Amino acid sequence: IEVTLYLRPGEDEHFRLANPQAIIRPIPFRSEVGRLMWHHAVPWLLQHRHDAFLFPANFVPMLLPRSSVLVVHDLNFLTNKQSFGRLNLLYRHLMQRQSILRSSGVVSISGATADEVKQFSGCESEVIHYSVRLRTQEPVAFERNLLCASSLSHHKNIAAAHEACLRHLEDDPNLSLTFIGNWLL
Repeated sequence: IEVTLYLRPGEDEHFRLANPQAIIRPIPFRSEVGRLMWHHAVPWLLQHRHDAFLFPANFVPMLLPRSSVLVVHDLNFLTNKQSFGRLNLLYRHLMQRQSILRSSGVVSISGATADEVKQFSGCESEVIHYSVRLRTQEPVAFERNLLCASSLSHHKNIAAAHEACLRHLEDDPNLSLTFIGNWLL
């Protein structure tokens, strides 16, 4: 399978490490408005070059390519409105259900998300859990390491994740906790 990744400027280095065989093409916009415009128009123009598109971030373009799979991370904007700005919340309300309904296939990252998708849209989705592969320069034993991949966004509920990790520490005080992700607010 030949994979082409369309990425914002500055993201290519990380994705090259994860998938060195992928073809990397830049999205020529750094701003959110430019990225959204690109997202909603360009894949339709590029569809003759690709057999299918995978949209990994909750929304498919308004001009939908012929074969598109959507990955839904969560529908937290429905219950956690205070964590989103007005325009972001409006965009999510306008786009999310239509994105799910118009996709050729929908993937949810957890059973809970699949239940949310079903309740919200009436559509079934395939559950595919994220996998994490840690690459290190030298062999490292990770048998006693608990990894929490997230960010400091309000809707991520880091406090609950931290509390759950502390419960694991009560059972095993030698456990090592690692939080990774976007920690910039």
